[in-house]
Amino acid sequence: MRPNPVNSSSDSHARPTARTEPATLGARVWLTPESRVDGLFGGIRLYLSRQSQSMSRYIVEQSVLTALGWVPTVLGIAARGLIYRLILRMEGLAAIENGVRIRFAGNVRLGHGAYLDQGVYLHACPNGIEIGAGSLVMHGSVLHVYNYRQMPHSGIRIGRQTLIGEYNVIRGQGGVVLGDRVYTSPMVQIIAVNHVFDDPARPFTEQGITAEGIVIEDDVWIGSGSVILDGVHIGKGSVVAAGAVVTKDVPAHSVVAGVPARVIKQIGTEKAGRQTEETVDFSKVTSASPEAATADKEDSTGEERIGSRPAGVTLSIVIPALNEEEGISDIITRVQDIRADLKQAGIENLEILVVDDGSTDGTARIASTFDSVRVIRHPSNRGYGAAIKTGFANACGDWLAFLDADSTYPPELFAKLCRTAVQEKADVVVGSRRSGADTQMPLVRRIGNVLWSTLVSYIGKKRILDPASGMRIVRRSALPRLYPLPDGLNFTPVMSTRAVHEGLNVIEVPIPYHERSGRSKLRVVQDGTRFLKTIVWTALEYNPVRILGTFGLLGLGIAGLVGVSLVALRLQGVTELGPWGAFSVFAALVLAVAGVSTFALGITFNYLTGLLHHGPVPLPRHITVFGRPIDHQFGWLGAVIFLGGVSLAVTSLALALQGWEISRLWLWLLGSALFTLVGLQLFISWVLMRVMEALNDRPVRVTDEMRLQFGEYREPSLEASRQ
Repeated sequence: MRPNPVNSSSDSHARPTARTEPATLGARVWLTPESRVDGLFGGIRLYLSRQSQSMSRYIVEQSVLTALGWVPTVLGIAARGLIYRLILRMEGLAAIENGVRIRFAGNVRLGHGAYLDQGVYLHACPNGIEIGAGSLVMHGSVLHVYNYRQMPHSGIRIGRQTLIGEYNVIRGQGGVVLGDRVYTSPMVQIIAVNHVFDDPARPFTEQGITAEGIVIEDDVWIGSGSVILDGVHIGKGSVVAAGAVVTKDVPAHSVVAGVPARVIKQIGTEKAGRQTEETVDFSKVTSASPEAATADKEDSTGEERIGSRPAGVTLSIVIPALNEEEGISDIITRVQDIRADLKQAGIENLEILVVDDGSTDGTARIASTFDSVRVIRHPSNRGYGAAIKTGFANACGDWLAFLDADSTYPPELFAKLCRTAVQEKADVVVGSRRSGADTQMPLVRRIGNVLWSTLVSYIGKKRILDPASGMRIVRRSALPRLYPLPDGLNFTPVMSTRAVHEGLNVIEVPIPYHERSGRSKLRVVQDGTRFLKTIVWTALEYNPVRILGTFGLLGLGIAGLVGVSLVALRLQGVTELGPWGAFSVFAALVLAVAGVSTFALGITFNYLTGLLHHGPVPLPRHITVFGRPIDHQFGWLGAVIFLGGVSLAVTSLALALQGWEISRLWLWLLGSALFTLVGLQLFISWVLMRVMEALNDRPVRVTDEMRLQFGEYREPSLEASRQ
């Protein structure tokens, strides 16, 4: 079987035929045992040949990746967006998070608006990896060409506006082509290579490989855990159900499911309904494994789930569980009992998902005894946040909720949270343990929660009383603005921080809280430190000046106090400084220069944040000079301060030439250095800010001028822009 290339007659962004066509049917590369590696240097040469095109490129690429690859948040994204152009091909602006590994960077091409999340690994030898404009590769995904067997059509080509979900693996030895707007859910595998094992007398490693290639056309959705094998062509607009193993071509606008995958539906031939990854009736496909059969349970009404979600609003409650066999039965029973209350709140359907996060006890077995519960298992412990995200990825509800499995939170109040969400038109409703209801939270954690609450409220300029609450509901449509979220226990404070900065409507509802029996999985010092770090770094992605500006103004304030003290001492007749006085003067110099630099850097990065997010720039408008924001005054302020510093230096030099001793002049020289450096920093920052402000305002100005010249003007659509 040979997949046909994507039809490019009406698509100007189609890939060249030589690259989109897979290798010839059954093409095999017969291998001989690899040449022996003689000695240490031979091993090093072999290793380097797998890393880059040449020794010089290896040195350059690794130097750049090592220097900038670890820098987190928007600061690192900005630096990598500028400097990584030296080692890879980048069209426009692309965002690369920290921790991204790249080999053969010269063979990587990123389109405008492409995004590489943390933990992504790209190996682009030899024919390269292309990621189209606006496409996202989420954390933990591996795009791996790694072709040293001269397969003629190797490479990975990803179209525009495509999403590669978490922990995907794409092997491109035979060539992989993904069209536009292809969405792959977590843990999908697309493998364009296969081993030959025809001869039982020879090891399969000596029998070669086949690599026919894989083509996935536009607007395809691939469900969680699916596997796409070599030689497959998936037609436009198709859906691959979760867990399917696709071994044959898929016609356009089809739904396939099962192991091996078969067509179970033609899209458009039945009444339109929302297809979800976990609601396909696998009993109509083929005999599958016992694990796959668990997706064929009946809900509490006795009706089978067969492809479209139930009518009415659905609430999906995710219960992450790790070794909770003592309490999982009780919490499931309590959640099941809230159906009547939910109906009164306008929620017609309830979906319960238990995500077993690598438990070593009977948690999953006990949860599986409940007919109305879907159990999803992680083979190993991946973390609290990872379990919730797995639940979200497999849920079908309009509203997504979660709570702990240890009965510390009251599921009976989900109806109240849902009612509040509807009445307040909220995006996120948090069950707050600090809003007046009875709470049994331990003192140490209560203190920590006050700290996180104060920090999130200050940084986000919105009062949040319980940013770490583990009971909340989220509108499904808000998820793209909340992601990415971490895998650990810091999932909830990062969600709160991101929700506030994204401008989502966050409402807190008082709930009681009961401390769990037994040992808590929360480690106060270690997890508290992680909470602090992730809250700060997340805020830096949106409003750096709120944090950097605070530290900058603090440094300037201390320097100002030292300066006022010096003037006061001089007025009192003091003409000499002791050791502490001299140290204070030099400390004031450092703090003043560092304070101005940090404050200016914060504002500069806010402009950059607005540019990358294509949104308004949050700036400290409450700090004004002559009625205008202070960043607009940096130009003339910097020039005046700089000239003052130069004048003071020239005056001090003239006095020294007239015989003044250095003991009388050193303080003035120190002051001249301070004013010169501060003034220069302000002026440079002003120039940079004006350039970034112009870039940020350019789309609006273009639209306004086009409207003036041509009347009603509309932004060109995605399809029109490709013609």
